[in-house]
Amino acid sequence: MSKCRVEGKKVIPCELLDQTVDDLYTRIRKGIFDLVVTNLDTGEQYTHGFGTKSGEHKKGLMFNFCPFCGEDIGSHLKRKSSVDNSGGTVDNSKNS
Repeated sequence: MSKCRVEGKKVIPCELLDQTVDDLYTRIRKGIFDLVVTNLDTGEQYTHGFGTKSGEHKKGLMFNFCPFCGEDIGSHLKRKSSVDNSGGTVDNSKNS
C-alpha cells in the first residue's frame, strides 16, 4: 500500500485516502474532503490538506495524520512561531 507524502505545500494522498475522498463535496455534505488551493496568478491547483465533516463538527476538522496510512499530512500547515499564554513567543519549528 502506498503512503501519503507532503511535497512542499502539496499533499499526495495514499491510495485508500484518495479513494475515500468525496469528489462531490459541498458545504452541506458530510464525509472526507480535500482542501484544494488555486494559485490565482498561475491557475495551478493542488491539494493542501484533507479533513472531515460529521456530527458536531459541522465546519469540519483538518487531519494532522492520514487515518489510513498514519503518515503526517499536517505539519506543513503549522505556524513557525506563535504567542504563548504569557505573551512570549514560542518557536514551534523546534517541537518536531
